[in-house]
Amino acid sequence: MNKLFLAGTLVFMLILTISCGPNRDEAAEYNNNLLKHQKQIAEKVEALMIAFENYIPQEMDAAHTNLLKQINESVESVTSATELKGSEEFKKATLDLFNTYLSVAESEYREMIRIYKIPENEFTQDARNQWDELYKVSDDKIEKSLQNLVQVQKEFAEKYNLTIEAPTTTNN
Repeated sequence: MNKLFLAGTLVFMLILTISCGPNRDEAAEYNNNLLKHQKQIAEKVEALMIAFENYIPQEMDAAHTNLLKQINESVESVTSATELKGSEEFKKATLDLFNTYLSVAESEYREMIRIYKIPENEFTQDARNQWDELYKVSDDKIEKSLQNLVQVQKEFAEKYNLTIEAPTTTNN
């Protein structure tokens, strides 16, 4: 009888453990891993923005290359990361943000670099206006995707009783 009771108790505990899902510490670790990649990308975007401010084409090219590399590494890492039960939306929103960064880097940022490489004597107000519009479009795209991620992350944090700090955009 004791063996049957012990076996039944072990099975019950195993089912209870499996059905409870991830705990707060696991959720915090998962959140921090996703946030680490977000920060790494944000740092590369910031380096590109500084290169724009300094108006040095070689720095723009290097910063752009580093940004693309970081985005691709982060997408690969997050995609292959073990998913936490109940975190599917969080992972999806994170990857959506990274893919937005990738799209902006390959389109708007690339064009912004091209415009800034126009020789000074050929750089017109129209070119400046085009650059400004690309900057605004890129900022809007990133902000929209970031706001979606923030909302999903807040829901994740509430679910696991985590405290998170609100991120800021890197394009401001």
